[in-house]
Amino acid sequence: MGGNDESRSIRILEEAHTKHPYGRDILFVLANFNKAMGNMPTATMYANKQAAMDPRYGSADQIMQKLSSP
Repeated sequence: MGGNDESRSIRILEEAHTKHPYGRDILFVLANFNKAMGNMPTATMYANKQAAMDPRYGSADQIMQKLSSP
C-alpha cells in the first residue's frame, strides 16, 4: 500500500468507528494501522479504548504487543 492508500484506509476505518464505536475489530485494525505507520500515540489510544470496553482482551500494552510490528 502506498501512503495515500493507507491514509484513505484509516479515514474509512475512522468513519466506521464513528458509526460503530463499540466495534472491537475496527479498534484493533485502527490500532494496527497506526502502529504500522509509526503513529504510536494514536495506536495506543485505540488499544486503550479496546481494553476499556472488554478487559478480557487484556491491557492496552498487551493489545499493542499483539499488533504486527512496523
